[in-house]
Amino acid sequence: MKQERLNLYRIDMKYIRNLHNIDDRVSSVSPQIGKQHRIYVGTVVGCNNRKYLILLSHPVEKHKRMSPRADFDKIIDKKGKLLGELNYNLMIPVDDKQLIKVDLKENKKDTPAESHYKQLCIDELTWCRKNAEIIINKANCLYNLCMGDSNYKGKARCLDFAKLENKENWKEEALDNLVKAGNTNWGTAMLIPNPVYRNAVRMLNRDKISLEDRAKLIVDVESLHTFAHIINRTRRRDIGNFTLRKPETLKVSFTPEQQERFDRKDGDLYNELYFDDSPY
Repeated sequence: MKQERLNLYRIDMKYIRNLHNIDDRVSSVSPQIGKQHRIYVGTVVGCNNRKYLILLSHPVEKHKRMSPRADFDKIIDKKGKLLGELNYNLMIPVDDKQLIKVDLKENKKDTPAESHYKQLCIDELTWCRKNAEIIINKANCLYNLCMGDSNYKGKARCLDFAKLENKENWKEEALDNLVKAGNTNWGTAMLIPNPVYRNAVRMLNRDKISLEDRAKLIVDVESLHTFAHIINRTRRRDIGNFTLRKPETLKVSFTPEQQERFDRKDGDLYNELYFDDSPY
């Protein structure tokens, strides 16, 4: 597989969500939490002859003090200004059909903010292309450290590339568990007749399953649970800051009987309730 020139990409949100079901550390691109503009650098070829994209993020204060390491790089312009960061530990395997190339062309309708953002992306991409060999080698080195039996301490920070690539015996294990569930009394009555269950068994019997199909399988199998439609399985990181808990005080008037009782003993209802023989 030929190494292509590096570009900036956005990823299909459904594909990211499916990867997130395999490894919930995959970075969200949901507009609900303001992450729809998240971009990746790639594609990097060589990681077991697979295409990978590396997460490109804008700098935060703590990263200004960090030094480059095996799973992290700084993008710095000629003046020494920190433009962005490459998070190799959060790189993801992709197929061409999931890639959405970032449009960096000038447009008369662009707002000043949009023009500034495009220029920032151009500067970041220019740096990445200039340092393409370093980026590709670094991505492959990290990949090999995580996929091998090394004692690399940063492995815990990295996504589970093996799972994301479908490199374990998960098919056999999943099929075995589905068959066992289907052989129970409940399974015979509820699972076997279900077309979702039958389709999942058929897919697991294939020789090869794509990343997208594997992620869809997870969603489908979870839907077979009896409580799947009434249990909220949303993860906290997916909720972000777009939901608010706003306490409100509702004023409710006493009934005449309640008011009369409250007014007894100069309003000392607490003592009456807890220190006498009141039936309340």
